[in-house]
Amino acid sequence: MRKISLLVFLFPTLLHSQVTVKEIKETHPLRKTEEYIFPIIKGKSGTVSNRINNALCSDFLDVDRNKIKKSIFENIWPGEENNFGLLSDISYEVLQNSKRILSISISAEGCGAYCEPFTRYYNFDLQTGKEFKLEELLTPSGKKLLLEAMNKQKKELLQQKIRSAKELLSKKGSSVDKDDKEYYEEMIEVYSNCLKSQLYNSLEYIQFSLQEKTLVVFADRCSAHVNRNVDELGDFEYGFSLANWKKHFSTYGLSLITK
Repeated sequence: MRKISLLVFLFPTLLHSQVTVKEIKETHPLRKTEEYIFPIIKGKSGTVSNRINNALCSDFLDVDRNKIKKSIFENIWPGEENNFGLLSDISYEVLQNSKRILSISISAEGCGAYCEPFTRYYNFDLQTGKEFKLEELLTPSGKKLLLEAMNKQKKELLQQKIRSAKELLSKKGSSVDKDDKEYYEEMIEVYSNCLKSQLYNSLEYIQFSLQEKTLVVFADRCSAHVNRNVDELGDFEYGFSLANWKKHFSTYGLSLITK
């Protein structure tokens, strides 16, 4: 995963934002070669900064900043006897830092029954420090239209992959390699099931980033860990131009994007 240099954020954001994004760096107490980083928000309003930092630390690091014993990483550091459900390789990226909005993504590798990378997206109102949700940005009709647009794009992608896999199998016929045959047949099954049962009916658990000109929406892949190897699409990402979609924004959503 990409680690973003601190210097990328400090200079461009000072003139056009209420906060700067710095980072905490600490070395794992048992694994001295492993360095952990995490973004820390600094701003003129301590109330706003604290609210954002508390939310990020609580959600991503599972730590209460008021009850830290030694380190903000103490609850997610893998130890000698506790290596599961914890995090490593943390990185972050500032997606927007303006006068009104801080949008940031944080990535890591998490380990449970198996290890896998993941990313979470956070969007904060810099007037209050409150994290806002996707549902808050849109009118009722706007939410419906967004779901329809996401489902349309997802269907088209899945149908295209299914069609391509079937055409490849039919063209090769009996000469298709056994491993290739199993690969494409399993891919067709994964994407067909996804078409039937994994279309979007709610925005409640959909991640997003409200950026300067675009609303970017992120959704989970079709596959589970066991069949991820045949999933060539991976996680879904949909971009919607604010210029085209602001007419579907709620009063609150418009207040965030109107300069």
